[in-house]
Amino acid sequence: MQHRSFCTDLPAPARPLASLISGATGRRFEALSALSAGVKEVRGVIELARRRLLNGEQTVLFIDEVHRFSKTQQDALLAAVENRIVLLVGATTENPSFSVVSALLSRSLVLQLQSLTAADVQELLERAVADERGFGARSRSTTTRWNTSFVWRPATHAEP
Repeated sequence: MQHRSFCTDLPAPARPLASLISGATGRRFEALSALSAGVKEVRGVIELARRRLLNGEQTVLFIDEVHRFSKTQQDALLAAVENRIVLLVGATTENPSFSVVSALLSRSLVLQLQSLTAADVQELLERAVADERGFGARSRSTTTRWNTSFVWRPATHAEP
């Protein structure tokens, strides 16, 4: 799996996505904030991930505001990324081409997240109600009226 960088101006959607990646791949989850973590903390998490790897456990390392890491801090991640000690998921509100060192960037897949519109949310909820893997499985024991009102309310109150 390639390393991920999420570029977004949305309020904190990247951490839950990184956690989902961790859960879906059966890896342990660690998180750091570039606002409060230094090289010591980065190396500590990498060492923990290295020990886990010896026991067959892999680690997803999420770094929020990765663009705020200095070149030295980003370089401290490089060996762990190259040697697959951690799967790095970084989040930034800046353009990663200018704020993430090229060595990390060249080993990353950059995804730009965008807000959903009310119509997008409506469609997702309708699909979840219709699909037997989603709310559709629960609708057998719940009234159709509840499903309809559940689908309708978020779309009518959501801002585009």
